[in-house]
Amino acid sequence: IFHMNGSYLKNPQGRRLRTRVFDYIKAHEYEGEGGIRDTTYFICTSYGGRETTLERTLKHFKVPYVMKGRGTENWRNTMKAGLLAEYLPNIDTKYTMGIDSHDVCLLRDANVMIDAFENDFAGDCDMLFNAELISYPPNPKLSTFERGIYGEESPFCYLNSGVWIAKTDFLKAVIGDILEIRSSRPRSDQEIYRKLHKKYYPKIKIDHRCKLF
Repeated sequence: IFHMNGSYLKNPQGRRLRTRVFDYIKAHEYEGEGGIRDTTYFICTSYGGRETTLERTLKHFKVPYVMKGRGTENWRNTMKAGLLAEYLPNIDTKYTMGIDSHDVCLLRDANVMIDAFENDFAGDCDMLFNAELISYPPNPKLSTFERGIYGEESPFCYLNSGVWIAKTDFLKAVIGDILEIRSSRPRSDQEIYRKLHKKYYPKIKIDHRCKLF
């Protein structure tokens, strides 16, 4: 999964890659069976009927997904936790993935990603987050904690909440924390998950080597 996080206007590399992905899937029909084993893709968007970037690539690879929040007015990313908690009792797959809808591309058969998670992380990790270069929102305690764990091995040492995968049983166990933790930025949920990571590490980790995300 490729996450083009940050401002759309300030991310020309991301825009170019998305254009190349869209041009490719338009010209090449996917011939695989599709799907994604043992996993529910959970996506939130406030977009109306417009197809999001992620949806377009999921449909190309024939991956089913659950979309919530479409058409919500006065959208805030902190709304995603409530939508997830509301739908979570319906999820009976082994894994759950939460993914931003407008700035993320799936680049290959989704089952390969589940294989990679099980092979490289699932033995001692119950939830894995996308990594990034920037500590956001600025929080010295959280940035020091994350940098202390991952910083010597990779510059991608800070948690990004735009893409994650979790064992569903673990997600159900911590959803109460996700709902109760508060962010210093009322419109951003990223600090919530950074605090969750600090509380539950090493059960929660960051994909600092960018093996999946």
